[in-house]
Amino acid sequence: MKKGIALSIALVFAMCLGVFALAGCSSNSTKDFEGVWQVQGTNVTVVYTDKEFKTYTATYEYTVDSGKKTITRKIDGIDSVAEYEFSNDKKTMTLKEDNGDGGTTTTVFEKVSDDTSAEPSAGIEGADAADASSSESSEGSADE
Repeated sequence: MKKGIALSIALVFAMCLGVFALAGCSSNSTKDFEGVWQVQGTNVTVVYTDKEFKTYTATYEYTVDSGKKTITRKIDGIDSVAEYEFSNDKKTMTLKEDNGDGGTTTTVFEKVSDDTSAEPSAGIEGADAADASSSESSEGSADE
């Protein structure tokens, strides 16, 4: 009888640990964003640190609201808000944001590494900053 009770308590404890572990794994925080991300279908990369979003031409601050599943980036003093979603393995990130014309722009990123000290790439050999900025904002995005 005592073995059965002890086994039941151990089983309940193990199940509780499993639930807490799953809850922790599914939460989204800045840690999930940190690293080098490549815009799907291009050679363009961006880098997220714990506080900044770096592109080839500029660096912006960002915050995450894991409850609303939104990321807010401050770009030229204006908040740019996007809904985000990660794949189960956290290696693919999808951002959906208002395109300004009543539609939505969706950009998909593939995780390249966790290196937050890396430099972003314009994905174009010999590109100047103006070309890189133009390429980065339009490549890898598709209207829904």
